[in-house]
Amino acid sequence: MPDRSAITDAPHVRARMLAVLTVFISVTVLLFSMVTLVSFDRAISPELHQRTRLIGDIIRAKVEQSVATGIPVEAIAGLDKYLATTIGQFPEIQHLAVVSRRGVLVAEAANEIRPTLLSRIGLDARLGVEAATFSLPILVRNDMAGAVTVTGSAQFAETRLRNVLLDVSVLALAVLLAGVELALAIAAASIWKPLSGINGLLTMQRVGVYTHVIRPAGIGLFRRLARRLNGYSAAAQRGAVSLPVLRFAELVDIRFALFVFVAGTEIAASFLPVYALDAARPGWLTDNLAAALPLACYLVAVMVVSPFGARLVARWGASRLFALATLPTMVSLMIMALASDVLWIALARGGVGIGYAIASISCQEYALRSGNRDEVSQASGTFLAMIYGGTFCGSVLGGVLAQHFGFALAIGMGALLVLAGGASGYVTMTPAGGRMTQGAAPAQAPAVPHARRRYLALTIGVAIPLNLVTAVFVWYLAPLQLVRLGADTSETARVIMLYYLAQIMLGGLVTRSARDDGSRWLALGVGALVVAGAFIALSRHDGIGAMVIGTAAVGIGHALLRGPLLALVTRMAQGAGIGLSRFRIAERLGALTGLLLTTIAQAQVSTAEIVKALALMVLMGAILAGIVDRASRRSGRTPQ
Repeated sequence: MPDRSAITDAPHVRARMLAVLTVFISVTVLLFSMVTLVSFDRAISPELHQRTRLIGDIIRAKVEQSVATGIPVEAIAGLDKYLATTIGQFPEIQHLAVVSRRGVLVAEAANEIRPTLLSRIGLDARLGVEAATFSLPILVRNDMAGAVTVTGSAQFAETRLRNVLLDVSVLALAVLLAGVELALAIAAASIWKPLSGINGLLTMQRVGVYTHVIRPAGIGLFRRLARRLNGYSAAAQRGAVSLPVLRFAELVDIRFALFVFVAGTEIAASFLPVYALDAARPGWLTDNLAAALPLACYLVAVMVVSPFGARLVARWGASRLFALATLPTMVSLMIMALASDVLWIALARGGVGIGYAIASISCQEYALRSGNRDEVSQASGTFLAMIYGGTFCGSVLGGVLAQHFGFALAIGMGALLVLAGGASGYVTMTPAGGRMTQGAAPAQAPAVPHARRRYLALTIGVAIPLNLVTAVFVWYLAPLQLVRLGADTSETARVIMLYYLAQIMLGGLVTRSARDDGSRWLALGVGALVVAGAFIALSRHDGIGAMVIGTAAVGIGHALLRGPLLALVTRMAQGAGIGLSRFRIAERLGALTGLLLTTIAQAQVSTAEIVKALALMVLMGAILAGIVDRASRRSGRTPQ
């Protein structure tokens, strides 16, 4: 069989598509933002000018009443306070001032206007976005006693549109990732898969095997070639009523389906604790436990179902099991959207966890069984890329929709995405009865000194802290802390997305760069330092800016940790004869334990203290794991 990995999963194809779409979408969003901003400013400019002048007329009338009683403008008491109170009610006004007849400043007030993007790069004046200034004379019996100067804000339109444009920008990133996966899915359906089938059938016919046919698909040329090759098989098997259809399962089959499915299940990732906290709850349930309960139920569901995943795939088949996971996941999301009680929300989130576990295990088993050795080596990387890409898109889309249309509609959109992902998987994944190409038998795992000890050290010292931090900080503490700081749902989603964006941008690069144990341990050490440093900084600095930098830093640290950790754990598990299912259970059990301990500790200690504890745990765990690994390698004994 020819090597199909070069056809269906060439990394340079995805990289080039990503680069082209990045440039195209970035330029489009930038131009759209500029045009929208300028058009909006020009459309409301006459109204703003009229409103600015009207505010000036009101202030002038008040001042004229005092001057008419014989009080000079310079002697009016409380004028500064009056101007400050007035301008505070009108953010579209930048500056107010009252001057005397001789031009001497009597009183003034101003709104703090931070420089915007257009003003920083000097495009505001060039695009016609300018402030309007009115000088209104103070008249008493036709004598000029002074003047009121009113200056509008040139940045008013931009500040009002800032959040909208930021939402458009993050949605453009989500569209970028979804566009790449959709383009790959279309290319696979029209070119890669049909060509793979033609090559496979042609290879069989070259050695005299005419027992199968293929389904004509793809572009016209491939359809004609498939019909011709099917004709050869039919001619050789004249007595056969129908010949079995030759099907090939490939890694590209699961990409788009898993991406969309995960985007649907993680639609509430950026606001789930806030959503649970706002819901009704029994009196015995504290605020912290109510916010964490849906996350805990989700982790329990995934942990309980995961050990049975391989058996379910063997019984039902990967494609059928993936399709079956769609219905309960959709129902659970709809219950989440309609529920008003936190217990129902938590129960439904547990149902989503069951569906997610079944679907993800189906895709993982499908990928691992779907080709030659090179494809199998790519399966874990592709699987993680789709998980984090889907989570990124789902969290961004959910946050924006929840901010503008409500939580229920956002979660309902997640149910629709799950349905779309399930339908896509049903179409693209090879049925269980179809023929799946089998890779070469895996080579015997090389001897690893003290593999079991090193496996336990990596699991306890690195893997469990990594997943605990994800559950405690990214899923739980960060959304609640951002809301406490005044961020809305959309802003919270934009901050949380930085974590997943770091995984997408750096995860594959780190995995490809760290090819030996030395470079992998170096990545683990640097990643642990980055995460610990981010938490120490967060414990000392409060504010949305600190949360933005801290969340991004934690994402960078985890991107450095995750790929090398998986490679090291897989090698140690093979050397010790241990299945990775135990590793997954330990990860989720650690995350669940950490989440529950955090909710209990919040009643006694501050968030800063919890964050410091996370930093210490990450750093000490990595150090202990490194010491055990180094000592085991020095001993040079055979594996236990």
